[in-house]
Amino acid sequence: ILLRSNNTWPSTIGYSPTSTTNSLTVTRTNAFLPFGFTYNSIVREDDMNILSSYQKDVMILRAAVVNKDTKQEAALKPLSVTDTVNPATFNGYFGLFANLQKDTLQLTSFSNNYIAASISASKQKLLFFSIPYDEGWQLKIDGQQVKTLMVNYGFVGSYISAGEHKIELSYEPQYYQLGKITSIIGCLLFIALAGLYSRRRNKTVTG
Repeated sequence: ILLRSNNTWPSTIGYSPTSTTNSLTVTRTNAFLPFGFTYNSIVREDDMNILSSYQKDVMILRAAVVNKDTKQEAALKPLSVTDTVNPATFNGYFGLFANLQKDTLQLTSFSNNYIAASISASKQKLLFFSIPYDEGWQLKIDGQQVKTLMVNYGFVGSYISAGEHKIELSYEPQYYQLGKITSIIGCLLFIALAGLYSRRRNKTVTG
């Protein structure tokens, strides 16, 4: 929001000033999330699906949504429909965002098919990436290949342990290697058939 410097009402609804130019102040909402952030809790899709629309909006700020087959990590608290959903107050709502803004991903390199970053986790958590889930995404944590999870109904996620970590995400289409091998075999077959045809044609001419 762009407003005159003496106007303070945005601060009462979750906006903070970022810069001031002449008599104008630029403010930014506190209800924002970075490219990669972490959850302390999880909730199963089956439990999430029976909540009301309002409860879902609040719950997804409290816990990452995982399917029933996702392995449960002991350090992450599982939430369910029996958990109390916070009342709809500005302080409560922005407090949920503030919790998710801790232990976030710090990008060092970013392109369409490769992302490098670092993160410092205060404890074991679930790391969420705002990238649509695809099996072509390969994740490495501290140089070790790690299986990705589908979280929040269709995004990439993974468990991480406490401490400092180097994160690498690279994308390769699921059947890229198979397609490459098939193309090479096809080229070799074409060359072989072309050579065979050429030899037969030469024999026919000389004969």
